[in-house]
Amino acid sequence: MLRKRIRLPQGNYDGNRVYFLTFCCQARIPHFKAATRATWVIQELTEHCRKHRFLVHAFCVMPDHVHLLVEGESLESNLIRFVSSLKQKTGYAFKQETGEALWERSFFDYILRNDREVDGIAGHIWMNPVRKHIVDEPASHPYSGSFTIEWPPQARPDLEWKPPWKKERRSV
Repeated sequence: MLRKRIRLPQGNYDGNRVYFLTFCCQARIPHFKAATRATWVIQELTEHCRKHRFLVHAFCVMPDHVHLLVEGESLESNLIRFVSSLKQKTGYAFKQETGEALWERSFFDYILRNDREVDGIAGHIWMNPVRKHIVDEPASHPYSGSFTIEWPPQARPDLEWKPPWKKERRSV
């Protein structure tokens, strides 16, 4: 049986692009309900972002899936290599510990086409634990945040501030 290709041509995953990603746990088992596992996957994400040159503008680790809003930091940034490496390393370590698969085979991606989309996607990611009745407000979820902006956000009306995705960059 042939598997349906869900990826765009490779060139769409290179360079300074912004992506909304979702990785689901195998069979949607809530492996990240345990604080140690949720914290571990965030630590692995931090390491892989540095290694593969990606910025994480928003993330949320839910019990059975992970949402990310990432941006390639350089022309050499490659989303497929980044995701494959992250899932392979965490999946292997998890299998060694538990004997079970951690991730579904693939992942969902959406390439953002303009800065206006970024605010909405970041909000969507941070609101996920609120929508699922895990917390009452986004900043209360201990496994969500950002590696590029202050989290939880603090009201600072006296400062002129722009999130990183609002700063000038090459067009997508």
